[in-house]
Amino acid sequence: MILALLLIVLPGQTVFALGPSSIEGRAADTSESDLVRQMKDRLKDDPEIAAVVAQRILKSSLGPQFTKAANEEDALKDLKEWVNDNPEAAAHLAIGFAKDDASGKKIFENSLYKDMENFLELNPDSSKGMFGRLKRASKFAGSMEQMEDLDNEDRQAVINALFEGVDSQRSGKLSRTDNAGRWAQQKGIGPGGTAGPGERVDASAQLYDRLGSGNVTGYSPDVMTLQSELNRRKAPGAPNLIETGKLDYPTLRHPYYGLRYDIDRLTAAMRLHRAWSIARTLGKEYSQKDLANPKIQAELEQLAAEKGEDPGFARRLAALEKAENALAAFDREANKTKRHKGITRGRINKLSSLRQDAARWIAIASLEETIQRLSAQQGFMTQPLRAAVAQVPVAQEERSAFLNAGTELERQLKEGITKGLLATALLSGGPENWAEAQKLSGEVRAVSKRLPRVIQNYRDAPLKAAEGTQQATGWRVKIDELMLEYLPNLAYSKRLKRKRDDAENRVAAFLRFAKQAR
Repeated sequence: MILALLLIVLPGQTVFALGPSSIEGRAADTSESDLVRQMKDRLKDDPEIAAVVAQRILKSSLGPQFTKAANEEDALKDLKEWVNDNPEAAAHLAIGFAKDDASGKKIFENSLYKDMENFLELNPDSSKGMFGRLKRASKFAGSMEQMEDLDNEDRQAVINALFEGVDSQRSGKLSRTDNAGRWAQQKGIGPGGTAGPGERVDASAQLYDRLGSGNVTGYSPDVMTLQSELNRRKAPGAPNLIETGKLDYPTLRHPYYGLRYDIDRLTAAMRLHRAWSIARTLGKEYSQKDLANPKIQAELEQLAAEKGEDPGFARRLAALEKAENALAAFDREANKTKRHKGITRGRINKLSSLRQDAARWIAIASLEETIQRLSAQQGFMTQPLRAAVAQVPVAQEERSAFLNAGTELERQLKEGITKGLLATALLSGGPENWAEAQKLSGEVRAVSKRLPRVIQNYRDAPLKAAEGTQQATGWRVKIDELMLEYLPNLAYSKRLKRKRDDAENRVAAFLRFAKQAR
């Protein structure tokens, strides 16, 4: 049940207010969902939470498959190390187990156990079993930048060797020399192919946009590479392409599925966020399940039309509508390539242009959501917060420095919003502005991932620092000191020491913010 409680204490607002991270006209990375990101941050920042997750994994039926340690202590040590090395994967497990604990059922655990049994063979040697493979997979993922000169088949062989222990059979249409250095040459020049902060460029988008300059009727190694990359990164619902190295209708239409997925995901997130925002403004309470109900969303939107709402929703809607129109135009043009004679250089270039247009409006809609998320953080320097700062038992100089740190956070927040608005304006213009827009977008998303958590910690710091800091007076002080000095192992003495340590840690967190402002 401890994990279930962790889900409850995660900031409630962000479950609805935070949306997808970086949408660049391709299948969105669902691992960057807000709940997972919040849990991942908690695992990184709080060793105790990481230990709880490790204990929960060990307690589950999956525990014995992660490690073959001889005793529970060593097994727990192995799992703690894995959680620390893989906070994102551990966050997914933590959330799944928390839902199981809350429902009293093992739906997540049983399904995950079955999947692992099907796809990962258990080996009695811990270095070769599931735990060892996951550790190697983590190290492999962290070193992908060192493999930029490998072609798709070489990378697939490495992955197969990693999980299957053998090299894959190679068909041999492309050699390593065909693609040497190709991935390193992919540079982000616009929406739909550029990477978000900390991400690599989507090579499939860049390859697609260069099709018009290659062989459009016969075999082409670039087309083969594109087909392999599209299969590797395909969005939900997208078909597997037959990797012939020749252009055909399924290949030319394939980007449709990633764009469709992004639009649907952003639209669903916008409607849920909008419903939550309207309900909060009206003082109504709904469960998340009810807020996702189209009927309730329509009712709330009707009320919003009468009383007004955040204009950010209108901007997001407008961008999504333009993305829908561009995607429909892309689909109509792609349908003309069903007959082979319809595959012409001019049509391929037009498809590339329409793909970029749809991706551009998807990027704008995602940016508008990020701007709205940042805007919701404004006004955190409230009078109650200032009053709480005045109660913290530190010098006045430290209190002033803490308030100055809040002023700096306000400045960073305002700067992030301003850059976001500029980025959307540049994306709305011509292609010559896209490179600058992408640079600003990366900066804005980096701010949006960091600032909300920092601001929440800032708001909590004075309340926590003032909590439990009142010291005993009179004879109680002397008794407490004697208990701690001469009877430290008594339950009372241990509680007293923990209480004082907690109070010191809360004040220390407050002072860290004050120190940053100096």
